[in-house]
Amino acid sequence: MTTRSSWLSQAYAVRGPFREFSNSGIDEAGPNEEKLLADIDDLRWVPALELDEFRAQYDPIVVTANSEAKEYVGCMVDRSRNIFRLFSVAADLGIDEPVTRFVTGPLYILAVRIPGDGRTAQVYWYNWTTTKIVHAISLESTPTPEWLQRCGLSTSPMLSMMEI
Repeated sequence: MTTRSSWLSQAYAVRGPFREFSNSGIDEAGPNEEKLLADIDDLRWVPALELDEFRAQYDPIVVTANSEAKEYVGCMVDRSRNIFRLFSVAADLGIDEPVTRFVTGPLYILAVRIPGDGRTAQVYWYNWTTTKIVHAISLESTPTPEWLQRCGLSTSPMLSMMEI
């Protein structure tokens, strides 16, 4: 049986400069790029091989979904060379050859903690050009949440959210 403390030690907190993830990497968002908006304390890098074990506590962040399959935010870390690579990964966790050519470490999936009170996780993709907000799990368009309206989206949404 997995206890809360044991699964927390296995899901890695998101720290450092990687608090912002756009759908084209972690650089500043350009036209038609989206930024992920979430409470940083609710995000975790979950080991891909253990994703099913964490499903009761975490939902993977969805990058895109089409008629074929969902894609998640993935990361591979090569600790020996001190490099990592962010990319989208199919829900079946298949990785394209170009990614594995550069990084050979374990695969992690970015996930958000599921609120214990039955609420929906507060995690969104924000399009800088259209100001459209889409829920990052269901990919459904949504009105701007009240907490996000309070921080204002005229500048970097992540910087505003960090100040709350």
